[in-house]
Amino acid sequence: MAEALTKFQATCPDINLDGKVKFGNTEFKYATLGNILKLTKGPLKEAGLVISQPILGDKIITVLTCLEDGTALRAEMTLPNRNKLQDTGADITYCRRYMYVSLLGIVGEDDKDAENMGEIPKKAKKPVMNKAMFDKALARIGDGEPEVTARALELLDIPENFLKQLRAAEQSLSA
Repeated sequence: MAEALTKFQATCPDINLDGKVKFGNTEFKYATLGNILKLTKGPLKEAGLVISQPILGDKIITVLTCLEDGTALRAEMTLPNRNKLQDTGADITYCRRYMYVSLLGIVGEDDKDAENMGEIPKKAKKPVMNKAMFDKALARIGDGEPEVTARALELLDIPENFLKQLRAAEQSLSA
């Protein structure tokens, strides 16, 4: 198996990343399953390897078999329970693609995790409190509404001069 897999990896072309997906502000490229299958079919055959990916119950099984000696590597993933058939189909493709490239030791996507390793996720910037918002907060404090400043701090970036005035107004009510 090791010899056949080494031969495969030496003859397998680089897998072009022909798909794109965007999550929030991050876009990354990946190789579609069809592209991976097309590019690896010949090198697998030349190396004497075959892959099968049956679905058994709620699991996708991927088996890489060496035709010369019958040894095999196996991986499996449990599919999430989805309500829509289209979502299940997407999950099947996703699992098949990941297990396929994993067993073969090839690259099938941008390595965004490594690029972002060690970074602390940035919090979304809060809007800055303006004069109209400040006046409204002061009016609510004047009406006796509790914890206006604390709630405003959760939602807004409050300039220091506004913050001092809001806290002073709340303190004067509780005195």
